Amino acid sequence: MADRRTNTVLAGSFIATMLGALLVPNSRSYPHLLISFTLISIGSTLYHPPALKATSELEDENKGFAMGIQNAGGSLGYSAGPLLYSLLLPLYGWRIGYYLWTPLLVVAAFYSYRYISHIKSEETKNKGSILDIANKRFALVLLGGALTDATFICMSTFITTYYTESRGISPGLAGLIFGVGPLLGILGSVMGGGLGDRMGRRRGFLLMLIGMGLALALIPLTGSVLVSGMFYVVWRGFYSASMPLVNSLIADNSAIENRSLGYGVYSVVSNLLGSVITLLASLVLEASSLELLFPLSIGLLVLVTLMMLLKRD
Repeated sequence: MADRRTNTVLAGSFIATMLGALLVPNSRSYPHLLISFTLISIGSTLYHPPALKATSELEDENKGFAMGIQNAGGSLGYSAGPLLYSLLLPLYGWRIGYYLWTPLLVVAAFYSYRYISHIKSEETKNKGSILDIANKRFALVLLGGALTDATFICMSTFITTYYTESRGISPGLAGLIFGVGPLLGILGSVMGGGLGDRMGRRRGFLLMLIGMGLALALIPLTGSVLVSGMFYVVWRGFYSASMPLVNSLIADNSAIENRSLGYGVYSVVSNLLGSVITLLASLVLEASSLELLFPLSIGLLVLVTLMMLLKRD
């Protein structure tokens, strides 16, 4: 759908999110609340394929930097939303957090519809086919990015448990370490995208993979919890820097007529692998030790590195 009507799907993503945000504070039963949050999830799902496609259509020389700005917005939202909500909650209650964003979502829906309408590729009526992206180059980028995301999902799921149970710190301090990560992600996204424009996206991604692997290896080896937390934050920065590089590689290996389809397939595979691998990791960690989280994650990154070495620019 987004390959044929990019502006309609992008605007629809904001409208679905807005409807969900309005319904949540007015829900009076669990089914109504479930529907409300489902609308928010649908909005997020609809947003990424057309938004990433539109970003990729900027001039090719600065594609990585543009993707970095796009991803930095996600990290900014993850940080700004909870921080702002924590300030408003004691004064106005929890419902204000949902009403607050409604006017901005209306503006975003209107602006995105008008702006994307002027992009030349919007005129195409070609139907994207999954066969058009069924090739080795796209498959390597797809699996490499999805496995990297799976590493992120595993770390996000278990890292606070590791710090509280294995390192013996308070849940509050563990949450603080976890929460600082997205702040560095803002800087990492922009720097990673810009680096890819200069040294090549595949080589830039390989560099980020090495950085992630080293940071993960050092987290359990340091005696100081503060230093260990610092390496976690550094790992989070390297991961954020890899995201615009993966998104740029997907754009480089898919035709503009079916690029939203490419991003949609990537999202599906990334979420499926992330769910399955995290489930398997939970079984292994439950039966053995939380310290195995790090060699398991590093092993996934080594596999991705080998995939990227097989791929040529």
